Parts: sequence; C-alpha cells; structure tokens
Amino acid sequence: MGIEVTRVTIGLTPDGGRLKALVTVTLSDALVIRDIKVIESGGKHFVSMPSRKMNDGSYQATVYPLNREVKIMLEAVILAEFEKISGERVVRRER
Repeated sequence: MGIEVTRVTIGLTPDGGRLKALVTVTLSDALVIRDIKVIESGGKHFVSMPSRKMNDGSYQATVYPLNREVKIMLEAVILAEFEKISGERVVRRER
C-alpha cells in the first residue's frame, strides 16, 4: 500500500448530536488531512471525509481514498482511536 497513518488527533464534540468528533490524520509523516468527521447514525458509526457544499446544495468530497483498501484502513484506524479516546463502543456502519 505504501501509506501509513502516523498520527491521529481526535477532537470530541460536546453537543451529543450525530457529529461525534472532528479528526486530523497524518499520513506517512508527509500529508495532513483535517476535518474528517466521525458520525453516528442509527446506533452505528462511520467516517465522513472532508467536503464542501456546492452551489446546488449537494456536497463534494475534497479528499477521498481512491481504493477500498485505503478506505478500510483509514476508517479502522480512525474509529479505533475514537473508541479509545471517547470510551464509546463503536459499531461500524457497513456501506
């Protein structure tokens, strides 16, 4: 794969809503991705990559993995760190 997560910083959100955390990830000590979201919906958790709102009201990802292997690796690392920091039991949502 050639990419490894070298740092994960979790910022828990205090409001108790669907947005559980904002995450910053460093990849291979060379690239930082900010504003990754941990979201809970229907009792399950998932990771949402950074996006921006378009003029038509839709959202477009600004950073995203190009293959399933990297996506699964990022989600696993982020959700494991979120579970450790938050103390919440994480149930992954399958997509």
